[in-house]
Amino acid sequence: MACNPANLTPLLYISPAANGHVIWDYSTTDNVSAVDAYGYFSPAFKQLRGGDIVRATANDGKALYWVDGANYTSGSEFVGVIKTAVCSSFV
Repeated sequence: MACNPANLTPLLYISPAANGHVIWDYSTTDNVSAVDAYGYFSPAFKQLRGGDIVRATANDGKALYWVDGANYTSGSEFVGVIKTAVCSSFV
């Protein structure tokens, strides 16, 4: 499956104004292995930007992702993420 952008919720704005980054909360019924898949977050290309962090709660676990880059050009929308940690819980 792919990311459902409606499930992304901003938790914290790291810097003010348009140049800042966001820590996002994301919940899904998908497994962590599906969330790890290449291009999973691509449907959220209008929301995510390089430098953002996604705190994901999946069906079988939790993980943190750093958004490596996002491509907004028409016809080739893509969001690349790098998994940074698997977590047993979030504080």
